Amino acid sequence: MQPGIYPDLSEADYRATKAVSCSTLKRFAEAPAKALVPSKDSPAMNAGRLIHSALLEPHLFEARYAWTALDRRGTKAWEAAEAEAAAEGKTLIKRDDWCELATMRDAVMSHPTARELMGPGLIPEASVFWRDEATGMPCRGRVDGLRPQDRLIVDLKTTVDASPDDFARGAANWRHHWQEAFYRHGVNAAPGGFEADRFIFIALEREPPFLIGIYELSPGAVAQGKREVMRALTEYAECERTGVWPGYSPDVVMVDLPAWAMEEEFVQ
Repeated sequence: MQPGIYPDLSEADYRATKAVSCSTLKRFAEAPAKALVPSKDSPAMNAGRLIHSALLEPHLFEARYAWTALDRRGTKAWEAAEAEAAAEGKTLIKRDDWCELATMRDAVMSHPTARELMGPGLIPEASVFWRDEATGMPCRGRVDGLRPQDRLIVDLKTTVDASPDDFARGAANWRHHWQEAFYRHGVNAAPGGFEADRFIFIALEREPPFLIGIYELSPGAVAQGKREVMRALTEYAECERTGVWPGYSPDVVMVDLPAWAMEEEFVQ
């Protein structure tokens, strides 16, 4: 893909492109060799895509999905209904899931800040392509929402717990600060992009009553994300240049149990 921002590129076409994504860099950070293997779809990832489609692209949702009153997958009745939906280019989901998605969207639309962020002016599911100037690596990102008029990037996260403390822990564990740094860089570097003044996360709980938290990372966290992303991208470019993609250390490494698993020593 030529560098630029593509608001109407399908997810399948986006995934078919060859470029470094943030998820690739995260796997690379675990071990460079992992970046050579495409990530597999998990039930959680598929559920996340379903929620994103319902919330970010409701105008396309009914064209992509069909509901059924059937409860059991794998039955002949389900297979017949699935084939009928597929003939129309749709994915079959349970009616209960369909109704729950509608309730989740109602929860988002009843939240004043979330409603404003996801309201008119939002460009949903924008595919961004750019070439990193420092390393020469082609990069890509699928951004949940762009608001160019507000110089703002929106990212939707579904989670078990959307409280501030749990979101902060999740941001560290899942490297949300990497995602922010990577997407900021891409939206600024891509032709037709902009330098974002703000990057706002909408954290939505997956269980009733579907509580919502609206968060921004601190300047310190954002700066750390930028440093770590650029370090990883530089190391990725070096692996690309040399063709050497190491795994874990070849040496014997001594490890200890985590602190929570260790018994307290008896002190006389």
